[in-house]
Amino acid sequence: PLRPLLEASRAEVVFRPLLVEGATAPRPDGFRIYCRCEADMATKLKSQLDDDQDMGRGLPRRTRFTLAHELAHTFFFERDTSPPRNQLIPTTDAMLSKLERLCDRAAGTLLMPEDRMAKDICQCDLFSPDDIQGLASHYNVSLVALLYRLKELETLEHAMESGALFLISMKNGEPVVN
Repeated sequence: PLRPLLEASRAEVVFRPLLVEGATAPRPDGFRIYCRCEADMATKLKSQLDDDQDMGRGLPRRTRFTLAHELAHTFFFERDTSPPRNQLIPTTDAMLSKLERLCDRAAGTLLMPEDRMAKDICQCDLFSPDDIQGLASHYNVSLVALLYRLKELETLEHAMESGALFLISMKNGEPVVN
């Protein structure tokens, strides 16, 4: 669940319309993470995150990934100051791009921890599109996020070396493994 991770980082989450997926800002006692949503969904999303049973598990996949990505940005702040001070300020587009990729990888790690993934992958047939889709649903992440994580864990390369072939198509605006 995301909420304990956000609380540990002293991050307050604000759901609201934005031009970007998310943003992180330091505040005197921690961070404020902004996450894009439609105005009429903000209260519902906040309630899901604050719910003691859900704690963010049931948030939409894109929202969960954005929150985890923005949480990863907080890892680069010195927390002994008030407000926390950014220790990694990109000075070039290349540095910014690397930082964003690093935060994407950290988000994948937060949402799909290696120890849990290892257990679940053992019970999964990586040759089965249904199993791959099921794994993405189990972690409530997008298919793309799952495939990146499997690649990072070198599971995808192993499966492809063994002859697995994935064809990804779009159905109702969502990627689907065939």
